[in-house]
Amino acid sequence: MDREKFEERLKELPQETVVLIAARAAVRSFPILTRFGEHDENSQTIALSTARAILSSGVAAKFPTAEVMQFTGRASDAAIAAGVYAGHSHAADAVHAAVNTANTALTSRVTRAASAKSAVALAARAATYAAVLPGDAVVTGEEIVVDTAYAEAAVRTDALNDVSLSFDKLLSAPAWQNTGEPEWMVSTVGSRDSLLDAGPEWDFWRRWYRGFLNGDHLDWELQRRVALIEENIWEAGPKAVAAEIARIEAAYEVERRAADVEESASTALSERRGIGDNNPPSTIDDALITSDSTTIIWAAAQDLREEALADAPKKSRVVKALSAIVGVLKACGLYVATKVDLALDTVIVETIKAARVIGTGWLALNTETVQNLVQAVVNWLQFLG
Repeated sequence: MDREKFEERLKELPQETVVLIAARAAVRSFPILTRFGEHDENSQTIALSTARAILSSGVAAKFPTAEVMQFTGRASDAAIAAGVYAGHSHAADAVHAAVNTANTALTSRVTRAASAKSAVALAARAATYAAVLPGDAVVTGEEIVVDTAYAEAAVRTDALNDVSLSFDKLLSAPAWQNTGEPEWMVSTVGSRDSLLDAGPEWDFWRRWYRGFLNGDHLDWELQRRVALIEENIWEAGPKAVAAEIARIEAAYEVERRAADVEESASTALSERRGIGDNNPPSTIDDALITSDSTTIIWAAAQDLREEALADAPKKSRVVKALSAIVGVLKACGLYVATKVDLALDTVIVETIKAARVIGTGWLALNTETVQNLVQAVVNWLQFLG
């Protein structure tokens, strides 16, 4: 398939598929921004802005809402601004591959295809820089040409192959033909220190990049929430972004684990109470009166999930829910000590311990699930002040 036919084929594909094809192409040139240069402030700004643009594009493919599109546009603008600092043409190509990927998500069908085609071309050209061997002074010009031509062809070939895959298959296919970076890239840049290994502030982006390489993307809802981080935090740099992502991940982990506990406990209560009765007491105070362990934990998990979703979580409500769960676990002899004790409402804990807790069968079968929720809340509490 030649380049013109490639663009025509892109026009026939759904928007989300075209956007993801472009994002996968941009990711293939991303090592140009993380393995070269001095890893100084400018390099970090370029790498962060480029990763943000690619991530936002993928999120726009998965969740094409007006809000996501607005933030994708901001990510594109930030990448354009960061591209000014690119020290050489290959870095600029890698940045603008990401910009064109974002534009692919924001434009009409015809323009979208052209943007995706441009993203592939820029990524392919940028990847040639990764084919230049370290110490290239001892390599002949002819050998360098061969290496760079191979790198460019590899990016283009994989993009052409992507056209034959559905959106769902693209979500589980490695960015390259095999998992990880291709051998030619590893042999040339593998010895270079990666910015993604430079400090904890790059942990999320390392996992994000490897998700593309392995065909196992990070949770898309998590990525959506990262894409919606406010501009002032992005502008503050990698450490500020990392701190906000850590807060987002901690809250999201509580939300997911609370939902699992809530659903399981609700099912158990419904089965116990009879078909059609799935309305246990809605508040922790009401639940505490029942002395039923499953009911108490159900109500606490409900509160925790709601607070994890809140824009301004109430720490007092979180502590109360956590205390209720720990109190039940302690009363049943199932509590595994953590450092959370200092944050507990001891009155609630001791009240539950002193009561005759009933309905422990479900808890005995789901102790690990409940303990995992407790640990998730412990991790989250540090972000609540």
